[in-house]
Amino acid sequence: MVDPSGIRVYGGGFWRMLATRPAEVRSVEVREINAMEYGGWGYRLSGHGVGFITGSGPALIVRRKLGMDIVYSIDTLEHAEQLAGLLGGYARLEASGRTDPRR
Repeated sequence: MVDPSGIRVYGGGFWRMLATRPAEVRSVEVREINAMEYGGWGYRLSGHGVGFITGSGPALIVRRKLGMDIVYSIDTLEHAEQLAGLLGGYARLEASGRTDPRR
């Protein structure tokens, strides 16, 4: 889920995991990943960062100002690009001091 409060993943539909606020975002990248780069599927911690990996394929990589990169597996490349645009836009709004994207 991406909204003005950031990006987050919910395990089991209710357990909040891997949340990143827009103020924490240095940059976002969309690329194809191999799940084995991260040690397989699921919640993973590796030298590449921390992630919730559902398989090889499109991913959103969030480079944070502090801390490890966070990797989110995404269903399609187009969806990953949309999410990257939203999160990047919210991060720019936050950096400008504005928080409401409608203004």
